[in-house]
Amino acid sequence: MTLVGFFKNFWIAISLFIFSTIGYFIFCEKAVIREDYHVPLAEAFLNGRIDIEPRLEFQELVERGGKYYVVYPPGPTLTLIPAVAIFGVEFPQTVASIILAAGAVALFFLGLKKIPITNQAAICLALGLGFGSGFLFTALKGTAWYYSHVCSIFFLLLTLYLLLGKKIYPLAAGIFLAWAGLCRLPLFLAAPVCGYFIYRQHKKWHLDLIKFVLPLLIGGLLYLGYNYLRFGSLFETGYGLIPGEVDLPFNQYGIFNYRYIGRQLFISWAALPGINFVSRGDLTMAQWIVAPVLLLLAYLRRTDKLAWVLIGGAGLVALPSLMHGGYGMSQIGYRFGLDYLVFLLLAIASISSRIKLGYLQLSCLIGIIINLGIVIVISFMKIL
Repeated sequence: MTLVGFFKNFWIAISLFIFSTIGYFIFCEKAVIREDYHVPLAEAFLNGRIDIEPRLEFQELVERGGKYYVVYPPGPTLTLIPAVAIFGVEFPQTVASIILAAGAVALFFLGLKKIPITNQAAICLALGLGFGSGFLFTALKGTAWYYSHVCSIFFLLLTLYLLLGKKIYPLAAGIFLAWAGLCRLPLFLAAPVCGYFIYRQHKKWHLDLIKFVLPLLIGGLLYLGYNYLRFGSLFETGYGLIPGEVDLPFNQYGIFNYRYIGRQLFISWAALPGINFVSRGDLTMAQWIVAPVLLLLAYLRRTDKLAWVLIGGAGLVALPSLMHGGYGMSQIGYRFGLDYLVFLLLAIASISSRIKLGYLQLSCLIGIIINLGIVIVISFMKIL
């Protein structure tokens, strides 16, 4: 890439960041977010503790030995530590969500340019992620579970940016993928597809792969240690210890079971919006409805090696969610699909040369209209 091309891409990315930040702030949740588990937990970390004081809004805490622990992995909390150290516990979790989401849009554009694809197609897909998919609603809410998705996508995109293209940075990429995994555990399963990007660079890939894997192992061990400190067991994540969780009707076979796969596949790819929208704020639906750009996967051919590797990576990341009893509940689309949405969009980008730009633009535009429309309706009706 020429120096001129580099600066051009840089300024486009900055413009996307500014545009996305403004757009997110316009439509974001204006009320004070009470389910901001990560803010008080960040303050606890700063004070050498890993427990927090219970609040009525905190329904997903686990009590052990008179102390209350957040069940979520610590990545989103670690991300908030600088902000909480500077601004205190009054720092709005939604602000962090918006900034990271806008950063994700910019990073996705820069990563797409390393495939490479045209500027028009890269801008279109970046906006398709940021505003034309369920990522939009997720970025705007700022509550703990949505914020975790935003964090994981940001760090996954940072990982991919460091691995795509001719020059790669495996050690840094491993650190950021470990961070993504500590935000959303299924992202640890993105390691094989990321490893493929290292393997394809040059014949002496073994050392780079070791550099990449080492931070992942350290991150995994840190999480096991965090489990032990909270719940007295390396492999106890805490979700099954939430009062009443295992008794919920959708967990009839436990929190995780292979028998949930069929149900999750139906919800994620075939479900239509139901009547629960008004009564429970549940707008679960198939991913291709809320992100029509995914329909362009129909252009795939058997010979599209990179695209199929990316789809395989998406399948690996999807496995834990497919075996999960719950399906995300109050959401737009299928929020578990955000864990692997980036891989599906990258697969589309890799075959974009034979997709008419007009089709790509139209599908992203329809997605933006759908998601913005839903967000506006939700804001007006004060649900979700």
